[in-house]
Amino acid sequence: GNNSDGAVVDESELDSTNRIALLAATTACATFSSFLMSILFGVLHATCPFCIASACLSIILGILSWTSDMIPPASKKAGAQAGMVSFGAATAMAVALFFNAGDYAANANGDSFSSTLMASTAKAQKQTKDFPP
Repeated sequence: GNNSDGAVVDESELDSTNRIALLAATTACATFSSFLMSILFGVLHATCPFCIASACLSIILGILSWTSDMIPPASKKAGAQAGMVSFGAATAMAVALFFNAGDYAANANGDSFSSTLMASTAKAQKQTKDFPP
């Protein structure tokens, strides 16, 4: 096909690039959703049906992206590299957020979401510590 400038566009290369981008995006979503679920259950000790449904769908899409023949054989290496970079970036972002969450709450002016979240989490943890196991 031709683009708006009249240049010939290789549609199979464009399709392969889009598939690699989709693999990277679904990998990042699945990775970050897993992190958020660990915060939901491990830190907040809460349940949220919408959060759980969203995480499950993200993880399913990530698994389907990796296990299906979505990436053309000629682009398998580039697809794997993009997926691993996306996994690494999402993991690094999750770790950075995890270790800096207290700093954000401490610097907040008291009415932000992060300070409210940290305060409610601390209160919930204090309440559970007051009662014998």
